[in-house]
Amino acid sequence: MAKKQPIPPAATAVADHEDGTADGLDLGLDTFERRPDTAVLAGILVDDALTAEQRRMLTSPDGVALVVKIPSIDWSDAVADALRGVTSFSDMLLRSGASRTTDKPDQGNDRVSGRLARGLRVCGISVAPEQYLPSALVAGADVRLDLAPPTPGQVARAIRDVTGEDPGPVSGVHGLGFYDYVAAIRRGSTATACVDRLRAAAASRSVADPTLSEAPLLQDMPGLEGEARDWSLALAHDFQEYVQGRLPFEALDRCAVFAGEAGVGKTLLVRSIARTLGVPLIATSVASWFGSTPGFLGDVVRECDRVFSAAAAAAPAVLYLDEADGLPRRDRLDRRNADFWKPIIGNILLKLDSVTSGVSSRLIVIAATNFAEDLDPALIRPGRLTRVITIRKPSSDGIRGILRHHLGADDLPGADLTGVATLGAGATGAEVAGWVKAARRQARVAARPMEHADLIAQVAPPDDRTREELLACARHEIGHALAVSVLSVGEVVSVTTVRSGDTAGLTRTRLPHRSTMTRAQVDAYVVSILCGRAADEMFGDATTGAGGPAQSDLGMATATLVAAHASLGLGASLLHRAPDAQAVELLRWDADLRRSVDADLRRLYEVAQRLVEVHRSDIDVLAHRLVEARVIGGVEIRAHLTGAAASAPRLAKGGRRG
Repeated sequence: MAKKQPIPPAATAVADHEDGTADGLDLGLDTFERRPDTAVLAGILVDDALTAEQRRMLTSPDGVALVVKIPSIDWSDAVADALRGVTSFSDMLLRSGASRTTDKPDQGNDRVSGRLARGLRVCGISVAPEQYLPSALVAGADVRLDLAPPTPGQVARAIRDVTGEDPGPVSGVHGLGFYDYVAAIRRGSTATACVDRLRAAAASRSVADPTLSEAPLLQDMPGLEGEARDWSLALAHDFQEYVQGRLPFEALDRCAVFAGEAGVGKTLLVRSIARTLGVPLIATSVASWFGSTPGFLGDVVRECDRVFSAAAAAAPAVLYLDEADGLPRRDRLDRRNADFWKPIIGNILLKLDSVTSGVSSRLIVIAATNFAEDLDPALIRPGRLTRVITIRKPSSDGIRGILRHHLGADDLPGADLTGVATLGAGATGAEVAGWVKAARRQARVAARPMEHADLIAQVAPPDDRTREELLACARHEIGHALAVSVLSVGEVVSVTTVRSGDTAGLTRTRLPHRSTMTRAQVDAYVVSILCGRAADEMFGDATTGAGGPAQSDLGMATATLVAAHASLGLGASLLHRAPDAQAVELLRWDADLRRSVDADLRRLYEVAQRLVEVHRSDIDVLAHRLVEARVIGGVEIRAHLTGAAASAPRLAKGGRRG
């Protein structure tokens, strides 16, 4: 490498940050002889970017307008030094967006256009030329350079130029800022030491998630449902098509916003996507841009640039923008805050444009927010983040999957978690994970393995009813569940004695979606409703628990039979007298209808009593089990009742719906 010479005094007069007036200065010095050590790597980027024709234009005596887009703000001075090694400039404008008054497209146009008109050279350097440089310079640019972060090969050349040694292949140095390179590549050091320092710096500055291997794969992701599931699996499928060379990367539907309240699993899903795809996860947030910097405008923009550059260097990768609502909507900003926020928002919009729309981009970009309505509309337009996918609280099936995931293979192996999941409906994934953690701690304190009751205790509050009251409630609910199973009315999901509002206990049943029902099927449904009261009477006395509101056992049984007679054509008359939901109002004044419905109720109640009597021991055993467990799943009930259907009493046949 040629020995470097001091920069001649005339060179220092070249305009820097718009404060010089050295018109037409042309030093004509060798590129590397003029560059200070800090500009070596920048010089390599510039030399590689310039074509022979562009170099001829820059070194000709004619005026020229040069616009340079740099990877991040910290490259500004070094790129300027490198360009001064190529030719001289009348004006060199370095704009980062830090100045609220001068870093605007409408500032400096008179000066730029005047100098270009006189045949002088003008250079503009910025991370976002269209946003910060004079519009006349951008529009009239004769040469445009878009400098990307250095490749491993370019880093190796810089090390060789500075140390005189060949470092060999350089790897693992992604995500570094300009000054990280300068601090690591030292004159008088060995090439190996330079590489070691770069790798250490990359490790310390890495924003990739180091625990990604702990995330579940998408196919094992607990509680993944709805649009979020469909989009994620489609992305995984299409990414494999890209890997196999059957689909271009730009064809992937790869940009979205995950919206939902805290705890629904937005971050876990993003980690699962990255692991399933087998790519790094680069996570950032608006809060981190402030927390890791002094918080000034230039610092925040620089940190944002660094993360995006690191993601681009690690591509293909998933870039995760958490807390996206930390960027305020520009239409809600007052004038004072707009001066600060608009450059930041504009910068990230430009970054999104480059990583989501550029044909060379290999990034999957996912943002997350708890408040989708607070996002700037420009963030989610097509070509940027494209769509908002709402992640909702998991269903009962989703909760069951989340429970099993967090319990693992060691806690409650083989346990039917349907009842607990049903009991916990409405919880977030984070809350479900908290139940398991608390239940495990309770068992650990008691120095024993976890029990089903430990989990129930976290989901349901303590019950102050006596054991006899709980047993009566359990027999009532098991009476319902037994009839549903034995008469094939539907499928029992779970049975619980846990209070919920005014409900002392609950049997959750999944009924078949029939478009038509026979009278026999209607009667079987009513018998399953009446079996709760029949169980009350079998083991003691009938209580008020079967009646009261319209949604009580007797209320639903009565409404069903009224509809059969007055609306569904399954009684003595085919006359349609009212919609099924309103038919019960006819009972108030139609004595004949009251007598018919009452006769049906008595007949079907006798069937319920016989059914309960036949299965008295089954009901009692399951009721005691329910008192202990507080909730049991339909799988356990069906297992206990295997073969019970053969002993069920026959129901009188009814008419067929036309």
